[in-house]
Amino acid sequence: MADVAYVENTNEITLTGLQDEITNTYLNFATVTVTVVDNDGNPVAGTSWPLVMLNVDPTGDYRVALPAALAFVNRAPCTAIVDANASSPPVERIGHWVHKFTPVTRT
Repeated sequence: MADVAYVENTNEITLTGLQDEITNTYLNFATVTVTVVDNDGNPVAGTSWPLVMLNVDPTGDYRVALPAALAFVNRAPCTAIVDANASSPPVERIGHWVHKFTPVTRT
C-alpha cells in the first residue's frame, strides 16, 4: 500500500501476498475489502464503502482502484482499513490492516 495518494486522481490500493500463515499457501479466494477514512475516522466521501478488492495474481495479490471523485484534501492524513476473510469452517483465516497515507495535490 502506498504512502501517498493524489487528490483528484484515480489511485490504487494493493494487498500483496495474502497467505495462510500456518500452511504458507497463498489465499486467492478471500473476500477482501477496503474503507478509507479521514483523520477523524469518517469515511471519505465520493464512493460507497467498503470497496471490494479483486484477486489479480496467484500469489495472493488483491487490488482496487480508488475513484478520482474521492474527497481527498491536500496533505490531510487518511487511513486505509483493509479486511480479508478466507475462512472456511472450521478454519478461520482473518486478516486486518490499517495503513496511514497522505493525499497530495500534484504540481
